[in-house]
Amino acid sequence: MGCNFEQTKFSPLFLLVRKLYLVEVKSSSNKIKRDADGSWYEKYEDGSSIKHGNVIQDVKERVALLESYLVRRGFKLPSEFIHSAVVFSNPECRVDECILRIPGVFSSTQWKSLLSKKAQKHKLGWMSPHKRHLLTMSLYQQLFCILKTAPTWDRLTFEDGGIVLGDFQGFEGTSDDLEALKRVKRTHVDSINIQRRADNLNVFGYQVTTSVSAVLSYTLRDYRKILSRGEAKAITEEPKESITVKGSTELGFLLVGSSIPKRFKLINLVSVQLSP
Repeated sequence: MGCNFEQTKFSPLFLLVRKLYLVEVKSSSNKIKRDADGSWYEKYEDGSSIKHGNVIQDVKERVALLESYLVRRGFKLPSEFIHSAVVFSNPECRVDECILRIPGVFSSTQWKSLLSKKAQKHKLGWMSPHKRHLLTMSLYQQLFCILKTAPTWDRLTFEDGGIVLGDFQGFEGTSDDLEALKRVKRTHVDSINIQRRADNLNVFGYQVTTSVSAVLSYTLRDYRKILSRGEAKAITEEPKESITVKGSTELGFLLVGSSIPKRFKLINLVSVQLSP
């Protein structure tokens, strides 16, 4: 395959009654066409294009890596349990019909329909409420704990509810703020909640905002596992400390599919989730 699990980060996973889907999300708004060799290419409005290679094969290789990862950690996989999916999430994306006919490829509308309650009325055996689930509660808990510690993308959640995935690159700010944030790194921290705080001054009876701060509350990461009756249980401590930094403090983040890191002000975020 040319890579191993430790070097691979997984796309979103969806557990739907009888299958676990590893999903490759394509957010393009351009035309997606299929080449004669089976590879896909994206055509832009200016006439230029970029080749995406064999997307289906790439996702299938990641499914194989995930299966190997779960087996190595003692999870007994039901037959044909993990499947791949490629989802074009942008409704404006124009995808060739021949691509959408490939099993496991979904347009935005098709994917939303698949996940909706209405989809359960279709003849999709793995979603039918009348068929028994493949996982017992103990197996489900074991799977959840294993996936929780698997390498995946970091996640930023914004004030307006928007979410982006990528790699956390650290903080940028004044020397005092960076010193306070030294402990907030992947090896120590699992998640960060952020609140915007306005520092006001009373001027002739009026509240005037003089500065804005970001208050960070973080959850410590605990790698210990308790094995009991074949179930893995992860331990996560409650938030232990809060740190207040200037509103100008930024977070560096390399978005999925990008080669240039972007910077986001902490006061515009509500949470940061860091992968193991």
